[in-house]
Amino acid sequence: MAEQVVCSNCNKSFFTAASHGDLPCPHCNYIISLNRVDKRLYPRVSGEVPFSLALSDSVTPATALNVSIDGIGIKLSGMHDISIGKILDIHIPELGINTRAKVVWQKIYQKGYASETHIGARFL
Repeated sequence: MAEQVVCSNCNKSFFTAASHGDLPCPHCNYIISLNRVDKRLYPRVSGEVPFSLALSDSVTPATALNVSIDGIGIKLSGMHDISIGKILDIHIPELGINTRAKVVWQKIYQKGYASETHIGARFL
């Protein structure tokens, strides 16, 4: 199954069938590690909690997928170009979260005609 990868160096996306190993970005030749090593310092709590996320000039429905003491995983419907380093305002009353967070990674998943954008953000 092909997976869309977003290069953390040039922020351009491409597809690959590789599931692990190191892969050069076809746009800038930056080496991307596909080895899925969990680098989190703190345990995370998984679940799906809907909330509204302000992106540029609009508010987008989002889902918190997992939360730890220092960050959050977020799912958005559709393709969104959210740059690494972007600062987000995260407000999820159900989880007691009202803070800012910095985007540290973005991944776009294509499922047939539908797509999802997943981002990871570190709380500031």
